[in-house]
Amino acid sequence: MNVRMALAGLLICAVSACGGSNTSSEFDLESYDAIAAQGDALALEIGTAQPTPLADLGSVGAATYKGALFLNVPSAPTIAVLGEARLNVDLTNGTVDGVAGNFFTLIEEPAAGLLTFSNGQVSGTTQANLSADVSGEIAFEDTSRVIDATLSAAVIGEEGDYVSGTVIGTGTTQDSVDGAVTGNILLAR
Repeated sequence: MNVRMALAGLLICAVSACGGSNTSSEFDLESYDAIAAQGDALALEIGTAQPTPLADLGSVGAATYKGALFLNVPSAPTIAVLGEARLNVDLTNGTVDGVAGNFFTLIEEPAAGLLTFSNGQVSGTTQANLSADVSGEIAFEDTSRVIDATLSAAVIGEEGDYVSGTVIGTGTTQDSVDGAVTGNILLAR
C-alpha cells in the first residue's frame, strides 16, 4: 500500500466519518521516498488500532512521537504535501508541542517551510485526546501559504505507541486569499 493511498484514505475517512528545505535539524529523512516509506510502514503498523485507555498510559509519562504529516494546501489547484513531523506529548503535565518540516509535493518536488505545534493539550477522561495549534509557512516554487490550523489526534495502540489524527484549518496566499487546509498525521514513539 502506498502512503499516498493510505493517508488519502485516512483523510477521506476523517472528513466523512468523524525535503524540502526547512529551518530545523529535527528531521533525518532525505527524500520523498523515505518519508513515504515511513508513512506506509506506520499505516500498516497502526492498522485498526484503538485509542489507548488513559489507565494504560500511566507509565508513559512523556514521549516523543515521530512520523509523517500529509496536507492538502490550497492553491490553484490544491497542492498535496508530505513531510516529517515530531510531537512531544507530556501526559503528566498535559502538554503537546512539536514541529513538522522537510516537505515534498506528491510529484516529489521540495517545499520549504516549518510548521510548529504549540499551545497543545492532553484531554479526555477515558482516552488521551491531543490538540494543538498548527502554524507556519510552506513555500513552493512560485508561491507560499501561511498555515493556521488545529491538530486533533489521539494516542492509540495497546501501550500508547502511536498518535493518529487530523489537521484542519486555513492556508493564506501572499494575496490574502484563504483556502481550506486538511490533512492527517501518523506518528510512532
